[in-house]
Amino acid sequence: MPLHISRLAKVGSNYLQGSDFPVRMVFDHVMPSVRTAVGIFHEAFKQQNDQTNEIRITIVLSPDPDLPQPKDLHDCNVFVYAELLPAPPSPPITISIQRGFRKNPLIKDTQWAQERKEISQRRRSDEDEVVLQGLSDGCLFEGLSSNFGVLVNGILYTPPKGTVLEGATLELILLVCEENNIQVIREFPKIDQIHEWQGAFISSTTRCLLPINTIRIPETGLEVQLPIPPVFEHIAQLFKEKMIQNSTDVYSPSSSLL
Repeated sequence: MPLHISRLAKVGSNYLQGSDFPVRMVFDHVMPSVRTAVGIFHEAFKQQNDQTNEIRITIVLSPDPDLPQPKDLHDCNVFVYAELLPAPPSPPITISIQRGFRKNPLIKDTQWAQERKEISQRRRSDEDEVVLQGLSDGCLFEGLSSNFGVLVNGILYTPPKGTVLEGATLELILLVCEENNIQVIREFPKIDQIHEWQGAFISSTTRCLLPINTIRIPETGLEVQLPIPPVFEHIAQLFKEKMIQNSTDVYSPSSSLL
């Protein structure tokens, strides 16, 4: 929860330029709605306790439409949606590489939701994700709903900070890598170096760190099979342990960011 709230505060500050969204203030502002949404969810599914252990919570901060110039957090409405966390895709995992990019990589907004829908229509039915490639340089950015990384010579490569919308899952993955001396380099994976990759992955809330088995490049017709390096499983386990450590009790009114 702390990582998610920090990202929400950052996005809010970027969206309402000139406004400051302190993390503590955002936490206090959204948590009552989160508690209410989770409570309603459990009430609706109380007969299915075996299925409600993991919930995905979506929080939306939206400027009040009745205010011509929203200036701060109190001018924003909070919308919270709670749902069962979807099961991660089952192997083998196949992705395709498509040309495209996010115009504003620092903000998850509704415009991007529409743009990625159009790109997603090019995806084949057996493909789990589309990873975006730069228009001319072969740099690989991110998935439509995930982050992307590769392993080369035992080093994890993922795009530079600020060039993609860095999800909370990737942030936590990078943190456990740093804490456990797993080397990470913030450079774009390059499509023309694909045969040097020891493995590739996508990451998101529902996928954690999900190794990729097959990469398709429709432009060239190339299809590459990738191995699954043992370090991916190691990182995934470290991630799960760290996620539990960083969790927040949403039911307690005295919940803390720490």
